[in-house]
Amino acid sequence: MPQWVLRDTSGPPARFGHAMAYDSARGVTVMYGGGQAVPNVGYVGFGEVWEWNGAQWRQRTTYNSSNAWHQDGNGYWVPNYGDTPAGRLQHAMAYDSRRGRVVMFGGRSASPGGGDFFFGDTWEWDGLRWQFRATNGPVARISHTMAYDESRGVTVMFGGFSSGDFGNVWEWDGVSWKGFTPTNGPASNYSQDAGSMAYDSVAREIFYGPTTDGFTLGFFWSWDGHDWHSRGAGFTPTIYSPAYGAMVFDDFGQQFVYFGGQNGYQNFFGGNTTAFLKSGTSASGSWSVLPDAGQGSLFSGGEFINLSNFLAMLNAHADPVSLFLWNQFPPDTQQTLANPNATSDETKSVLRTNLSNIIKGSSIFDASRFAGVNLSVETLVLQRLNPKGPDLIRFNRLLLEDAYPIEILRSPPTPSGRMRLAAAYDSRRHAVVTMGGLYDPGASQPVGNETWELLAVERLVINEQPLSQYRAPGDTAVFRVAASGPKGTALNYQWSFGNQPLTDGGRISGAQSAALQIANVGAADAGQYQAQVSAGRDAVQSSPAILTLNPKLQIFRIAPAFDLLWGSSNIVLEHSDVVTSNWVAVPGANSPFDIAPVGAGKFFRLRPTE
Repeated sequence: MPQWVLRDTSGPPARFGHAMAYDSARGVTVMYGGGQAVPNVGYVGFGEVWEWNGAQWRQRTTYNSSNAWHQDGNGYWVPNYGDTPAGRLQHAMAYDSRRGRVVMFGGRSASPGGGDFFFGDTWEWDGLRWQFRATNGPVARISHTMAYDESRGVTVMFGGFSSGDFGNVWEWDGVSWKGFTPTNGPASNYSQDAGSMAYDSVAREIFYGPTTDGFTLGFFWSWDGHDWHSRGAGFTPTIYSPAYGAMVFDDFGQQFVYFGGQNGYQNFFGGNTTAFLKSGTSASGSWSVLPDAGQGSLFSGGEFINLSNFLAMLNAHADPVSLFLWNQFPPDTQQTLANPNATSDETKSVLRTNLSNIIKGSSIFDASRFAGVNLSVETLVLQRLNPKGPDLIRFNRLLLEDAYPIEILRSPPTPSGRMRLAAAYDSRRHAVVTMGGLYDPGASQPVGNETWELLAVERLVINEQPLSQYRAPGDTAVFRVAASGPKGTALNYQWSFGNQPLTDGGRISGAQSAALQIANVGAADAGQYQAQVSAGRDAVQSSPAILTLNPKLQIFRIAPAFDLLWGSSNIVLEHSDVVTSNWVAVPGANSPFDIAPVGAGKFFRLRPTE
């Protein structure tokens, strides 16, 4: 079963209404836009490009609204349509794998004058820069959704809230938009702004849902380029399909994954992750719902891994948390816990029942009560969001796990409930990547910035590839790889230089570990390094990484992309379509810098900073 892992809390600022797309040529998830609610202002939109490589976020562009807007002759603020899009939220993005471009359309933004502006523009990001493409396509809209149809080579767009155009399907071929008006499919008399879209690489069709049909939300449809085809009425007859969640297609598991969304006012699905099983599975056409954060946080009895120590702490109630719990227990529970003749099953039973009741109540957090407790990152994330409902249960459970780290087994991480989040599927690492979202649609509208990944922990997967690097002679080079495998299975590592397996000794250490270190590097050490990770009978190879001692700009083929490497930190990487002129700085470029092997050719050079 896939497992959620909290990967990062220090990347892009918190936001909701952003969009993400996975660039399979460069192996990065691209994120743009999103916003935050600001009291007495409305909302503020972001205009930077961020990229996630599976280990860290990198900000690729900065944003200055003065470069994206101007006032027309009547004094109205309008977009420039120059070299950068205006910051926005509630837009849509998809990755065109044939052309190596992330396609973006629409969205909304507060203009510099304070007005609410709806966009009808098309932009493309090629990993180096934004390019404005069109405004003569679909009408301006928000909360629409897009996906790239690999079999037909077009980006498909549907839905959203706009001034018209209900029910039309639009397709972008890289040159122009083409509209369709199907006679069947989702209801055309409503704004289809609640669903999500993904491409099924096995069935070779676009999948969309849940759709709006009056007061009903729950139908799913597929689009084959000509017609809509019904794919069922949602998750189960008893579960209302959540609006404004995020859906991706797991091409390794051949299933759709839908996470988050709003099921009624302030009622989020939280950690409910649904997998739409089709394309050859026995459960074709149905959704399976995994337990949410609250259900998964209740005690079962098996998590008391050091029962005797836990009982001793509760009976002594010398620390603030144990005193609080003891005072919450009814007299008969206190008697059972204090009885030395009580069986293990009896004590586990009363602990399971009473602790579950406690964490289902109000928040147990008090600053003085938990002053001496080292709170985990996941606990701190939930604390900032003022959790409610299932998320509050999860928060209380985490607090107890933090207070009793060797007495209570750590439960699997689970993201909190949210809507208007962004998600993408990293096909290289078989990971569903999510970031941010709106946690409460009330007045405060808190948003988060944590990055979660749903990883296929039952499979051996490399989650972080080693990076190519420049080192001066005499420096130390370190290559790192991170992997995950089936629970309980040990991971083994073997680094190689070229085709030669390495062993520890002399200047080399960590040859059979996740981190290879080469001290006092010299010319003989320059070349290609690679790690093999094995778990039982399974083994996977990392991407190769280059060590160079040459500080000049160099290019290496690191499948599936190319790596640019250089040595100096006081330079700017520039690119141009022609070698003689029009050189432009590459935003956010650090060595190593990856470039896609598709699209038009480029020239690159280094320029010293002034």
